[in-house]
Amino acid sequence: MVKYSKDSEYLSLLREYYSKWRSMPSYNKLCEVLGLASRSAVAKVLNRLRAEGYLSRTPDGVWVPDKLFFASPRAPAPSFIGAAGGSAGGRWPLFAHGVKAGFPSPADDYLEGRISLDEYLIRNKEATFFLRVEGDSMEGEGIFDGDILVVDKSLTPEHGSVVIAVLEGEFTVKQFIRSGGGVLLRAANPKYADIMVGDEQALEVWGVVRWAIHKV
Repeated sequence: MVKYSKDSEYLSLLREYYSKWRSMPSYNKLCEVLGLASRSAVAKVLNRLRAEGYLSRTPDGVWVPDKLFFASPRAPAPSFIGAAGGSAGGRWPLFAHGVKAGFPSPADDYLEGRISLDEYLIRNKEATFFLRVEGDSMEGEGIFDGDILVVDKSLTPEHGSVVIAVLEGEFTVKQFIRSGGGVLLRAANPKYADIMVGDEQALEVWGVVRWAIHKV
């Protein structure tokens, strides 16, 4: 597992680039993407990630994602419902006008078209997983016990993102906050204290939550 360090940030940047362009950047582009000044510094990062099993190199010297590029190699996987890549999917009727939350309006007799929930909810099938929530620590973000989270492992967490984090080997869903050069994991329920991640603690951002699905 890559600990939350510069290498973890570099891996997130590479995942983000690959998710957008479906290829790895060239060496010159790598300097720009990773924010490094020299090819030798880039090479050191790539070789460390290769040793971890995230990257590999073709016989002609091209860097490509390895099997762990979108997966956690050592941390125990959380209970999840399934991966998006194996979903057959379907298309469902989508009405042309939104529904009013105030006074009702006459229903339309026609449809705008059909919507695929796979296409609507999932940006990257290979990196998307569905997890079920246990607990009430994120109710303030509209995430409740028993909800299903749509989690994308290819996204880079931003300040304020809701993430699935692995802290000291334990999975948790929290808001990702950058604070004073460090990272704070914030609950959305006053019953739970913030978690300030120390330098000595192993933190991995397993994925970024894109959607929460719950019954009404």
